[in-house]
Amino acid sequence: MSVSSVAASNAGLPGAAASDSALSSLANDYTTFINLLVAQVKYQDPLEPMESTEFVSQIAQLTQVEQSVLSNQHMEALRSQLAMSGALSETALIGRNVTVPTDQFVLSDGVGRFVFELESSATDLTATIRDSAGRPVRQIALGAVDGGALTDVAWDGRDAAGNVLADGNYTVTLSVGTGSAGAYSTYASGTVLGVDYSDGETVLRLSGGRTASAADVIRAS
Repeated sequence: MSVSSVAASNAGLPGAAASDSALSSLANDYTTFINLLVAQVKYQDPLEPMESTEFVSQIAQLTQVEQSVLSNQHMEALRSQLAMSGALSETALIGRNVTVPTDQFVLSDGVGRFVFELESSATDLTATIRDSAGRPVRQIALGAVDGGALTDVAWDGRDAAGNVLADGNYTVTLSVGTGSAGAYSTYASGTVLGVDYSDGETVLRLSGGRTASAADVIRAS
C-alpha cells in the first residue's frame, strides 16, 4: 500500500466532490448577484431608491452559505488526513501475528491453531474440525471450559485415524455432547502480509489467502 493510493482514495470521497461543486456554484451566484446589484443601483428610480438593508441582508446570506461550504471543505480535509493517518498506522502490523474473528484457520507444517470464547461455561465441550469440503476430519475433546475467556487450541493436523492431513484451510465448530455449545465466538491467527485501504476501511491481507478488517483484530503479537 502506498501513501498516494490512500490520498487518491480520499480525494474521491462524495463529500469532497459535493463541497467543490457547492463552492463553484456559490461563486457563480456571487457573480450573478453583484451584476444584478450593479444593474439595480444603476437603473433604480431616484425618487424611490432601493433599501440598502435589503442589499446587506442578501450579502449576509451569501456570506453565511460560503462559510458553511468552507467549513464543510475543512471537515472533509480533516477526515481525509485522519483516514490516511489511520491507514499508515496499520502498516505497523505487517509481519506481525494477529487474531481475528473467523471459524476458518490454517493448517501449516502439521500445526493448526484456533481460538474460541464461550459466552457461558460448559462441560464436555468438543471441537469438530472440518476440511475445505465440509467433511469432519477430527474431533477434539476439550472437557470443561470457562466462559468469558479466550481459549487457545493447537491441533496436530491428524485425522481421527492418526493420518497426517494436508496443509490448508479448515473450519471448526463447538458442541457439548451431542448438542450445541450455546453462544460462542471463534477466532484464528495469521501473519499480516499487507494492508489495503478502500471505501473507508482498512483491510489486512493475511497468510493463507485470508483477509480481515483491521477493526476486528482482538490481539497482535
